[in-house]
Amino acid sequence: MKNKEEKLDEYDEKMDDLFLIHSTTYVILTDQILSLMPSQRNVMLTMNEYCLNDINPVHPNNEESPTHVIIFCVRFIADDTFQPIGGLLIYKQEDQSVLLAECLKAYINDLWKLGLYVVATVSPPFETFKGIINNLVDTQNACGIFTSLQQA
Repeated sequence: MKNKEEKLDEYDEKMDDLFLIHSTTYVILTDQILSLMPSQRNVMLTMNEYCLNDINPVHPNNEESPTHVIIFCVRFIADDTFQPIGGLLIYKQEDQSVLLAECLKAYINDLWKLGLYVVATVSPPFETFKGIINNLVDTQNACGIFTSLQQA
């Protein structure tokens, strides 16, 4: 039986593990990060939604198949370079906005573990993104903040 210290050590190790970013992408990002000063580690997390039939015309079009994919990229602000970091398959007939919001938080957390600071998330105004943002913040509060900033 494990004592409390061993359980805590295991928990801490799991907390340091990356959740969504693949190990190959992790190595690429680490190589890029090593050449950056801390002030250059600000990034924007960009995402875009693509129809799977546009990417692969022979993709099955049935209810069990995902219909779209969201591709996530990191844009290094200091040198204006992009690095894809992953993608999520989505089903348009299901409301996955809560799950996708949690995935967005996991990507931001993974990037923070790498020493990168997400200063913005950028996306075209597709409906899935709107659902993600609605699940991340209280939209009434966010609108109130935006309104007060406009008045200032």
